[in-house]
Amino acid sequence: MSEQQSAPDLRPLDEHYQIVGELRGAPPTRYFIARRKDDGSDVMIAVVDAAAAGENNALAHFASDAQLLSSETHPSIARVIEGRWLGKDAFAVVTERIRGSTLHELLSADGPFPNPRIATVLQEVAAAIAWARERGVVHRGVTPESLYFDQETKRVRFPLGLTAIPLEGLPDAAADARTIGSLAWAMLTGHSRESADEKLSDVRADLAQRVVEETTAILNARLGETPDVDRYLSVVAMGDVLREGELEIARMQAELLEERREERVKFEAQAREAADKAAGLMEKLKQEREAFEQRIEEEDRRVASERAEAAVERAQLELERNELADQMAEFKLRAEIERPTEVPMVMPALVTDRDNDPLVVSRNRFGWLIPVGAVALLLLLIVFGTLVVKHRPTHAGPVVIGKSRVEPVVTSPKSGLPRGGFLTQPTAAGAARVNRSPLIDSAGGRVSTAGDSTIRRDSVARPDSLLRRDSLARRDSIARRDSLARRDTTRPPP
Repeated sequence: MSEQQSAPDLRPLDEHYQIVGELRGAPPTRYFIARRKDDGSDVMIAVVDAAAAGENNALAHFASDAQLLSSETHPSIARVIEGRWLGKDAFAVVTERIRGSTLHELLSADGPFPNPRIATVLQEVAAAIAWARERGVVHRGVTPESLYFDQETKRVRFPLGLTAIPLEGLPDAAADARTIGSLAWAMLTGHSRESADEKLSDVRADLAQRVVEETTAILNARLGETPDVDRYLSVVAMGDVLREGELEIARMQAELLEERREERVKFEAQAREAADKAAGLMEKLKQEREAFEQRIEEEDRRVASERAEAAVERAQLELERNELADQMAEFKLRAEIERPTEVPMVMPALVTDRDNDPLVVSRNRFGWLIPVGAVALLLLLIVFGTLVVKHRPTHAGPVVIGKSRVEPVVTSPKSGLPRGGFLTQPTAAGAARVNRSPLIDSAGGRVSTAGDSTIRRDSVARPDSLLRRDSLARRDSIARRDSLARRDTTRPPP
């Protein structure tokens, strides 16, 4: 600052005012205490030079504002007595002197204000600034150094100071909102904001987050915007409650996080327990599955073994069936040989194709040979017997054919009748033997004897049978023979 700016020329005011001293103020305005010479009242003189006012006719607007405020007053705005040019480069505004402490002094002594008091002070300042804006006052600057608390009424009072006029146009509601935000910053932190990069949360970490956010937003209000100052003041007034609410919310969140952490730990423990249980169940299921598969394999092996045994039994049964068919064929053949004149037996249903049976085909083709052969054999035996009788010695002994006894024919010396001959009546022992000679029973398959006792046998059970001794058919035939023998033995004589 130049020497002229540090010591403005106040000689044009000497005629009416006596300069008493200079007050602390914020640039670009300098405040002086003076006394009016005509009535001795104390006044305050604000001096602004052209260099400090800058461009865009700021000093001319300031002079116009002083003339306007000299005719209209507001309880919170210091009454303007007059405005005077101090040459061409400076302008002085004379206002009534406000007795009391400035906001800067109170903050330096006591520190930040409580939130309700901040809201009350800012509400009075906002109302006064809005009143001046409605009346066309361009420069509506209020700083902690120019904001007074009246010594008697404790009301807020301040002179309107010079403010920078932006190139975009005259200051509007956004500029007034920034003024409110600057005062709020000072009362919340205890000092004025030093730079735009300084954050309220870094200076006052104990403030409610909502207050910090709203204060930052109102400080950054742009030209043309209309911030809601009343809502902001409500937020500031409720700052303590909001802080308590935020602390309560933080505490609840911490409790909730702790509960969630405990629940998460509990859930993880339950999850691990469930996983262990599931692993145990899976292991048990695995063991049961393995045991079940093993049982299935054993059952499969058993079924396979039973199937193999069934196949063996089926093969054995088929073999026995074939053997039985062979036995029936042998029985039929024997019956045909032993009873050539009788009607052949009806074969069982075991032989399925009679036209293809070799025995049946052979019998049908050469069946006439059997009776012819039997007759020829009988004639041959008769001729042979005759020859034997003719050529036998006189005292020849009996001839045994099979189980028959043939006695020679001898002429009785007394009667002249033959005493014996071919196939004569045998003795009692011989008769018994003849009676027991086997004859084929026409009932089929059994042998009967002429005598007191009757013995029946199946040709299959005969010792000279062609069947195996362990054959099922032979065993059944022997059992049937024994049963018939027992029945005939126990039957009473006729």
